[in-house]
Amino acid sequence: MNHILRLHTDSNGVVWCGQNGVRAVNSKMIPSEFVTRRAFSDSRTVRILGLPVNADLIVKAHNTQRKNSTTRPGRSVEVGSPLVCPTKAIREDPIEVLQRMWQPDTSARLCANWHTVDSHVFNSYLLSASLSETRDKSHAIFRYHPLNHLFGFFRSANKDLCMRLVSEVLDPRWFVHPDRPNRMTKLMRFLGLTPSNFKRLHSDYSPNYLDNLAATRGCHNAHRAAMTFGCWADDDIDDVDYDLPTNFLWRIYRGGGYGWEGALKASQAFVRFVCLHWSDKLSTSKRNLFDSSSFFVTAEETAAYSHYMSQSQVQG
Repeated sequence: MNHILRLHTDSNGVVWCGQNGVRAVNSKMIPSEFVTRRAFSDSRTVRILGLPVNADLIVKAHNTQRKNSTTRPGRSVEVGSPLVCPTKAIREDPIEVLQRMWQPDTSARLCANWHTVDSHVFNSYLLSASLSETRDKSHAIFRYHPLNHLFGFFRSANKDLCMRLVSEVLDPRWFVHPDRPNRMTKLMRFLGLTPSNFKRLHSDYSPNYLDNLAATRGCHNAHRAAMTFGCWADDDIDDVDYDLPTNFLWRIYRGGGYGWEGALKASQAFVRFVCLHWSDKLSTSKRNLFDSSSFFVTAEETAAYSHYMSQSQVQG
């Protein structure tokens, strides 16, 4: 029996594998074909990096393992941090990816926490794989994502962009600082939440995502910056009720003079809010990672949040 099977999907959708001292082999198969082969079924542990390019492979691998769990118990699919491969060039080379999964250097090892695919993890990759299909299918899948109800707290949220955000991040644990777990700088940088991007983003404010995207074209991770801003700011600025307790992000925006600084701070607060809830759902610890009384500024905001979450749990 093969103990650990390393898998990766190249840019053409073909699966590469490594096992038993073999660095990397091109299987010349797509995920749906590969998971039917003996190399897959004989492996006790399958490891795949949690990258968007691997979303379909993770979905197919998890579904196959679950289907065969009665006849082949004790097997698992694990996803690991993409930070094992720190650059885009490395991530696009399947041989290098599998090599680093096999013999990661010291710095990569700190980030390479492997997690067994459960229902919450699975849903993010299933959502990512579905975005190339129909909008109705993506929305149906997202109904079961742990963040689905949370986004409803923002009355101006754009659900389609929120789903895209989830499919870009996939797992907030991949961005945890190895020494300071409360820091979110890696995630903020990944999402393009920088002053330069938001200065361009607000050179001509628009609640339309595509208009904002055009304004930031050419900037590093600009598409993610425009996407993140559009997740929560899907209203015309003139129509916002700034006194509504749930509109705390808009009040942060107003505090920045209705400009790029306020938009950046509000977008960062949005990401922190989402990431803390998401991490809490993925955590096996009983400790609550989100403290509403510390996060919100006013008692009214805290009360509105508590009421919304209690109603969401009832509707469930």
